[in-house]
Amino acid sequence: MKGVSLGDTKSYCVIKKVCGTLGKINNVPFHLNCWEADSNTQPALSEVETLFNNVELLITKDGAGSWTDVRHVKVPSSQNYMTGWWTRDDNTSATGIWTETDKPVNNICNANADCTAKADQCCVAWPDTNNRRCTDKTLEGVLQTILPFEPWKPVCAIDGNAAPISGKKDLAEEALAKASEKLGEFRTSLATDAKNN
Repeated sequence: MKGVSLGDTKSYCVIKKVCGTLGKINNVPFHLNCWEADSNTQPALSEVETLFNNVELLITKDGAGSWTDVRHVKVPSSQNYMTGWWTRDDNTSATGIWTETDKPVNNICNANADCTAKADQCCVAWPDTNNRRCTDKTLEGVLQTILPFEPWKPVCAIDGNAAPISGKKDLAEEALAKASEKLGEFRTSLATDAKNN
């Protein structure tokens, strides 16, 4: 990739599961934009820098600029870019060694009560439960598209006025909800794989 400028395209054969991967090599953003071999038309080159910046903004704790000083980074596209990323530090004695970083939980809010900046805000998954954010209530149920992420519809957290329940029961219900969500994602991925096969 040395000497390849932003916007250049190169065609390579890659394993299907790495399609969509993006990052930087020698500080130059890249995106593995895949298409079917039997298709005669190559998809239009997406704005690689914008895709990279969107992923950096949503999956890192520090947001935009987190990888400014990182010359080599790779973000796998699996699980909607939410698994984490790989970086290489060329300033160490172990040059060429890649280090994995799991995506951290980065919840700015956990309940609507945490969104005190504006009365018309609520706490939503943005785009998943490990990235909760305060946003305008008018966005609830409105399809959000931030490429390269899969589109999603924010749902405001539910305010409870019921009698207090034990923390143990609350945690169990939350774990069950997360497990149910992951199971749904797994079934969706199986269906997608079956269609692709």
